[in-house]
Amino acid sequence: MQLSFRHLLISIIAGAWFLTGQTLAVADNAETIKWVDLIPEKERELLANPPQSLGEIPDGSPADKIAGKLKAGLGDPDSAYHQALVSTNVVDTLRGKLIRIPGFIVPLEFTDDDKIKRFFLVPYFGACLHYPPPPPNQIIYAENADGIEFTFDPVWSTGYLQVSLIENDVATAAYHLKNIKVEVYD
Repeated sequence: MQLSFRHLLISIIAGAWFLTGQTLAVADNAETIKWVDLIPEKERELLANPPQSLGEIPDGSPADKIAGKLKAGLGDPDSAYHQALVSTNVVDTLRGKLIRIPGFIVPLEFTDDDKIKRFFLVPYFGACLHYPPPPPNQIIYAENADGIEFTFDPVWSTGYLQVSLIENDVATAAYHLKNIKVEVYD
């Protein structure tokens, strides 16, 4: 099955709003935030209003294929919309806050007993592995020295949010979650 560019774009935007309607008790006095809270307001407006030309691409056409759109640079790479899709801009007021956010784990490093020591937290399943990664301001780098059990299920991650650009072969994250606690999302 070929994944269309439009479906990728919808996944990225939908991921930003992942689980936003849930209202659960806050763990450890942390502020529960949504993925969309990590995107600066100006960029939120841009992503919520994609260029009209994207809606005019016929489903299944060569222009609708991800590889073709990525190769073409999603249009003008200097456009504000394109920049929002790859943004490293952050919401600085979140720096140092104790937060709680739902997401999915993308493992980066394991302990000797096969627990996850370093990982990316992402807003939707398959990000960075099966699909191109979300914008860096929609990826959180996290560490847990003791390691956590791997799960394909969504998790709640709680910790102190730092603003820090972390790059590796998998993706780039604009945020870093420290002193992390991970719980299965329910």
